[in-house]
Amino acid sequence: MSDLLTINDRIKYAIEHEGHTIATFARKCGVADGTIRNLFSRGYKPGYDLTVTIINAINQPWCDANWLVMGQKTEPVVQDEDTKKLLKIIEDQQKVIADLQKQNAKLTDRLLSATDK
Repeated sequence: MSDLLTINDRIKYAIEHEGHTIATFARKCGVADGTIRNLFSRGYKPGYDLTVTIINAINQPWCDANWLVMGQKTEPVVQDEDTKKLLKIIEDQQKVIADLQKQNAKLTDRLLSATDK
């Protein structure tokens, strides 16, 4: 990782580290394939909005803004057992919420189709 001198090098590393292709990573970011491809083929530098989008898409503790933009490592936050338990509860609740949203969408579709008849 010491040879990651530019932001583009670090973005490329992050894409490969996460197991993405440029196309799949662009979809994850919600941007055009060419937007990401131009970072490497033409050497374009990402603007602020794209940089934030990339950080949010990666969403991993090892990829923070300091590392991506400046190449500086930050010390990892040590999490105690209570913090880990709380984060697990939040993760589980987010999954339940997502499932309920899907179920709500299905029920809404069924209700709307029943009222159309």
